[in-house]
Amino acid sequence: TDHIFNGLENLAAFKHLRHLSLRQSLDESILSQLKNLQDLECTLPISVLQEGERQILPAGLKSLVLWNGRLAPVLKTLKQLKGLELRYFEDTYLDEEPEWHNLEGMEVLTDFSWATVLRDDGAVFAREISNRLPQLEKIDFGIWEPSHIVLFNNLTSLNMYIEPDQVIQLVSLCRDAGKLPNLRSIRSDSAISWLDPAVWQKIVSPTFLWPRLEKLQLFHHHRRRREGFNDLQGVWKSFCESHSRTAGTTPLKTLVAPLNVEALLEISNTFSDSLNHLYIIFPKDFGREITESDSSSTKWLQVIARFSRLRSIQTSSSFPGSDGDVRKYLLPLKTLESLKMR
Repeated sequence: TDHIFNGLENLAAFKHLRHLSLRQSLDESILSQLKNLQDLECTLPISVLQEGERQILPAGLKSLVLWNGRLAPVLKTLKQLKGLELRYFEDTYLDEEPEWHNLEGMEVLTDFSWATVLRDDGAVFAREISNRLPQLEKIDFGIWEPSHIVLFNNLTSLNMYIEPDQVIQLVSLCRDAGKLPNLRSIRSDSAISWLDPAVWQKIVSPTFLWPRLEKLQLFHHHRRRREGFNDLQGVWKSFCESHSRTAGTTPLKTLVAPLNVEALLEISNTFSDSLNHLYIIFPKDFGREITESDSSSTKWLQVIARFSRLRSIQTSSSFPGSDGDVRKYLLPLKTLESLKMR
């Protein structure tokens, strides 16, 4: 930013700026002139953080990321703020009790992230924030315990790394107590935890647990392990059958998951007209399985081509099939905008 503007004082000349992202400190004299900002990432000087409820930040801010941020009274003046993220330049422990009362009155805030390291198990953190911001739809501040997560019953998005026993607890709480009914997006870096049969059974039986789910992203970062992926076809067949028999379900639009070609075929039978984004993750040996014959690669392409509304396709390893096959099966996908085959 310094190179572009030759000094932060020149930022004030850009009076129509709506989006500004930098880590440098912005003092009050600059902030007072950037009245049209809607998205801001910066560091605020201590003098501003210690101010009372005086309108220092642009009143129209909808998204704010603060480096070395804290719950300060100035945040309560932002009546249109929907997303708030508090970051630090390095791992930071909270040695003092946060000023929780500064969250009160922020009724429009729906997305809250706090990059801090909790000294306890996060129970106090979760309770204090859920009491003051019950409307939150997205959270991210290291609260992984299922009992903490379900305090935020209006969540529409869940992003977490979680162990199998924790997934079972979370799914049980949602199934038995009717928690997180509005969930539309799940992202996890532990696909094996979710695809465990004991977990999966609670998600799909007797009806589909989250009928509004549109985005399911189950990443798998342990590619040297294939355990837990022995019956992918059965797993996804039960998912699709449960989805189809549950009234009022929302069609799946985004899927990231470990898949074999048989599992993808099952998915195409249910979501061929709705899926927009597909990321296929090959566990160990899937790549070698494809290279054994061109027919295997062709079969993958044939199944992918069944998804008529795909906008993006990504795979964790490349298909060895000929360019002619790729053109033959993927060119007819008129909505395709992005293709990444590693």
